[in-house]
Amino acid sequence: MGRGFEVQRLAFAPPRSRSHQAKAGKRNPASESSRGGRYIRAEAPRGAVVDLALDATLRAAAPYQKARRQLAADRGEGEGRPRPTVLVEYSDLRVKVRESRTGTALLFVVDASGSMNAAKRMKAVKGAVLSLLRDAYRQRDSVGLVAFRDRGAELLLDITRSVELAERRLKAMPVGGRTPLVAGLEKGEATLRTLLYKGSGLVPAMILLTDGKVNVGTASGLDPWPEIQAAGSRLATEGIQTMVIDTEQGVVRLGYARKLAEALGAQYIRLEELEAGRIAQAVRSLTAGTQAGQRRSYTKR
Repeated sequence: MGRGFEVQRLAFAPPRSRSHQAKAGKRNPASESSRGGRYIRAEAPRGAVVDLALDATLRAAAPYQKARRQLAADRGEGEGRPRPTVLVEYSDLRVKVRESRTGTALLFVVDASGSMNAAKRMKAVKGAVLSLLRDAYRQRDSVGLVAFRDRGAELLLDITRSVELAERRLKAMPVGGRTPLVAGLEKGEATLRTLLYKGSGLVPAMILLTDGKVNVGTASGLDPWPEIQAAGSRLATEGIQTMVIDTEQGVVRLGYARKLAEALGAQYIRLEELEAGRIAQAVRSLTAGTQAGQRRSYTKR
């Protein structure tokens, strides 16, 4: 098993489906429809004032107290009645801006084929997954593990909160045989689709670790790349976000994993970039059109 290392935090935008109810976690900014979260700052109201930020309102009103009292006295307002401690006008009002975060279901789909069986490479891959699993524990994520090899794919661990169990399954993962990449994608898609149908509230994300060298045909015996592109379309439709971590090593690279990422519409990262902690901030939005899911929520209640 490869050594663990610190990884830069990954974040995934929640699905934009109205039916998605976010489940608490620490990794991802929640969608705009969220009604809870930590009070992070205040702003002038954009509509009805229903979540008053009293502290910010008082600070906004404070500089004008002397002038307002003088103006009230000149008008003869409040004579014979107790005077309010603070004079607040509508322009002083501030509402709370809240930020909440959601948990993630990270499904690791790992290429365990013979092309990965070089001891050094497989050791590095397992070390990377181990590091991501430990980060998942800190972020209160759920995790799962799929391995594809020989002529099929196997769900080694369904989505669970037990990172320790995931580590044990990873260490015992069999390696060898050919590379049935399409089978791995289909098994990963089916696993996360089941999670979505259960309404778990977790953000579904597939992290695919492979060199992209497909050498097992599909059931139809045709070129696998059209099926890979079709899988990418289905994943995007389901709101499942994907990341390809390229495990290819050496000076001369064939670039199949990058081609795979393009076919899936996935974020692409090299394994060595993960270890070096150089994951771009763009990983916070892994598919086109998910920027809305990253905006902070303005909660007014």
